[in-house]
Amino acid sequence: MNILSIIDEVKVISDNPHEFYILAKKYNTCLADFFCVFGAFMDDDCYVQTFLLMYSKIENRNMLRRICDNTILERVKTLNSGKLAKIESLKSAMDEGGYITIYRGENKSSRRYKVALSWTLDKRVAKLFSKRYNAENPVIYMAKVHIDDVIAFIDDTEIEGLNEQEVLVEYKNLRKAKRNKRVFRVITDKAAPGLCAGAGL
Repeated sequence: MNILSIIDEVKVISDNPHEFYILAKKYNTCLADFFCVFGAFMDDDCYVQTFLLMYSKIENRNMLRRICDNTILERVKTLNSGKLAKIESLKSAMDEGGYITIYRGENKSSRRYKVALSWTLDKRVAKLFSKRYNAENPVIYMAKVHIDDVIAFIDDTEIEGLNEQEVLVEYKNLRKAKRNKRVFRVITDKAAPGLCAGAGL
């Protein structure tokens, strides 16, 4: 495997994430590993699109953790800076201070929100995820995040006919949060240090 020739091939990939997948397959390499090693040489827009495609499709948690490396997340966030506020669904969800309200549904089999990235603009979507697979103890979290702290926004996937409107954000950037056990009754999540239940949430 000639590293320099691979880098040259990666550099000419323009705006089609599937080309990157084909290239990884050509060299018989795991897509996540290939992205971690050679993604730095990609075109900026394609880099973001490839990351979002992998994030949406990868189900293996170990592979997902590899592409959610801090360096990768920071690059995606930087490349998206200034663009997300122009997306209509995010723009309409922002308050005057630039904050948006987001929701996350969890159950016993879910990754905890302290390590997970996925939230949604739609409480109904969070409810569906919390009750997935008829799981016990469904919980819905509600939080606020500033638009500048959003890593990315995925607006092209559906769950039971609803647009997921998926917001990727790190736990450290959640300003306030509450836990909603019955969807309509909100209670404070006392198990979340650093997050408090505030008026307006």
